[in-house]
Amino acid sequence: HAAHVGVCCCLSVSCSNCIRQHIDHTALLAKLQALGVSHASLAWFKNYLSEWLQCVRIGPETSSLQGISHGVPQGSILGPALFTIYLNDSPSIPDVCSLESDVDESKLYLSFPVVEASNMVQQINKDLEKMQAGAATTASHNSRENLAAGVGHTSDASEAATDFHVILLGRKVTPSPSARDLGLQVDSTLSYDKHVSQTVSLCIGSLCQINRVKHLFDIKTRYKALVFSKLYYCSPVWSNTSKENISKLQKVQNFAGRIITGKRKFDHITPVLRELRWLPLSSFLKYMIVVLAFKCVKGLAPSYLCNRFKTRACVHDRNTRYKNNLNIPAYKSASGQRTFLYRATSFWNSLRREITENNSLPTFKRHLKEFLHSF
Repeated sequence: HAAHVGVCCCLSVSCSNCIRQHIDHTALLAKLQALGVSHASLAWFKNYLSEWLQCVRIGPETSSLQGISHGVPQGSILGPALFTIYLNDSPSIPDVCSLESDVDESKLYLSFPVVEASNMVQQINKDLEKMQAGAATTASHNSRENLAAGVGHTSDASEAATDFHVILLGRKVTPSPSARDLGLQVDSTLSYDKHVSQTVSLCIGSLCQINRVKHLFDIKTRYKALVFSKLYYCSPVWSNTSKENISKLQKVQNFAGRIITGKRKFDHITPVLRELRWLPLSSFLKYMIVVLAFKCVKGLAPSYLCNRFKTRACVHDRNTRYKNNLNIPAYKSASGQRTFLYRATSFWNSLRREITENNSLPTFKRHLKEFLHSF
């Protein structure tokens, strides 16, 4: 039964302050030279990185000055650029795992069936040791490991996943039902129940605070800053959640609308939303997805997203009236139809042609909102 259980291993390795403080100046200068920096510029960088001094002050006491042989100056203009150059070979270091990086950390991804765990764990440890020895990270003690055990097709899948664990760099790691990544709570079934519950709790708390002092400032501004940003954070990812979760989030929007307009608890909410020119939550989630689809179609999004959107004319050479529509993936399963690509292409093709032919993002947004408000 354990053979049917899939495990996704995600290791989040911090690449922020710890690594910035451990950047070796010799290795950094060697990378600058390999990138074709001239000898005069290289000498300037060497002078820029040398003879930095630091001290520690606690209350009235100050330590003696000590030289800095590693790291880049934080808060400087060149600091982030030098830090990026130092880590530019990170994706080539792992042999088996996939590496993705964002602003302050890198993540190693690998999925495998439980029956292959012993062999795959050895490969993961080799990749971790290579990254520890290379320039990608010196923060092995600050890494966070998350294993998400997918539910298999047998009744014993959950039990097998619960008993499963791996040893990574001497640390025992067990499967986790959910993991927080860039502010988004992702669970093993991609239901986003926990993320929605936490979002509702945070937004209701903020709205209660706003309601107590609403006579002191502009409520709409506070709503956008404290509630709107939380309510729709990463919405193209989790907007495929259940109708029950969408209903919970809609109640947050209704509560906010009643606070702003001063309506009572049992007043009908539809006139309130129309007065505020707010789309219902389900329609606004569709709006966010279609706006991201527009950016992908027009080449305004990252290439890994843009390359996934193709017109039907790119798939076949038949001259039909729908040749300029986006090609919808042939997913028959419910899980496939929940993906961003399937929903984005379906929503895009449902729009009028005069909307999709816009090349200006502000104009497209305005026409799209008018279209959604018409329903």
